[in-house]
Formats: sequence, C-alpha cells, structure tokens
Amino acid sequence: MDENFPNKVISIRDNNLENNIKRFSKLVVNYWASWCGPCRIVGPITDDLAQELHGKIVFRKANLEIEDFNAVIKGITSVAIHPIPIKFPFPIRISANADLSTLFPLFSFPLHSLKFWNMPEMDIITPIHFGGILGLLKIPITFTTHYNFIPLAFTCVEKISVTVEEGTYDAWRIKSIIGDFFEYYYAPMVGNLIKVDINMPNGGMKGELKEKNY
Repeated sequence: MDENFPNKVISIRDNNLENNIKRFSKLVVNYWASWCGPCRIVGPITDDLAQELHGKIVFRKANLEIEDFNAVIKGITSVAIHPIPIKFPFPIRISANADLSTLFPLFSFPLHSLKFWNMPEMDIITPIHFGGILGLLKIPITFTTHYNFIPLAFTCVEKISVTVEEGTYDAWRIKSIIGDFFEYYYAPMVGNLIKVDINMPNGGMKGELKEKNY
C-alpha cells in the first residue's frame, strides 16, 4: 500500500495526463461529460472506490468536452510595402489561447449509429499575440466569435475500421451535419479520438494518433 496515493478522484487535463501515468503505477481514468447519463452513474462509484482502494489504485477523471485550447503558428507571410510593387517575405509568430463560454460537446455517449446531438450557443474569446521578427514585436489583439445554438449539429454515422500511424482500430465516425466542417473518429479501445479532419471555409486541420503512452 502506498500512502502517497490520493484517496479521492481528482480532475486532470490532457497536458498532465502523461505526468500522472509516469507518477502512479496503477491508474484508472474516468472519461466523462456533463451531458452523459452513464457518466453521472459511474462518477459516485469511482468516488467510493477511491476511498476503498486508497493506497492501491489512483483514480482520476477527465472531461471529454472542450473548455479551451491554445495554439502557436510560425511561418513566413508576404508583406507589401506601398508603393513598392513586390511583396517581401516576413517571419511571424502567432500565439493564441481561447476560452469557450460553454463546453463544446465532441461526443454524446453512448455512441451508436445515427445518433444526433446539438451544438450549444457559445462565445469563443481569443487573445492573440502577433509577433514579428524573432518574436520581439508583440501586438495583443482579442477576438470574440459568437456561435448560435444549432440543433442536431453532430451525428455518429457508423463504426468502421480506421488505420492511423499507431495502428488499425474499430472507430465511430462522427461528423458535423451542416457544411461537413468536422469529421473525427473515436476508438473505444483507445478511449479517445484517433483521427481528426477539419475543413473550414478559410482553412483546415488534419491529425491522427501516432503512438500510445500506456
């Protein structure tokens, strides 16, 4: 029995999950969401288990909803200086940390074919630091973007076999209904997303699972 193990369930985030895995030899993570009925049933059970198994197993919980995000973009942009008729390459660095006024529902458990759920009304507040050469010039700008409530915004389409760099998994294909902007894949075996494909009018993002650390 290890008395250094906590006797209660503590919330963790993606940025400290790896530290918990390295710190505790026996770790159970309960992935939950506020709109998930079964999660509300499992929550009190894990609270009791954390007390009963104190010193033997560590219990943590992680919210599957998006609360905030951050990003850093580096690259070269073209700058025109009038009246010179050519554009000059200019190195930039943009750092952003966005807060959501409400949680963003990536999933609605239990997942099954042709399940639908809503996107809530929300504001995304993004303070951005726009940096110039070597990051010495930093200009703070704050953007606020409002999104209206969208009923039946997302749907769980089907379970298919998906191959990513880390391996092949049976995963639920989830997509946005309006505009086909979001498409992502949730693998129950992994307990998280394994592939993301975002196509917005002004840009997009793709990502996939490269390796597991457990």
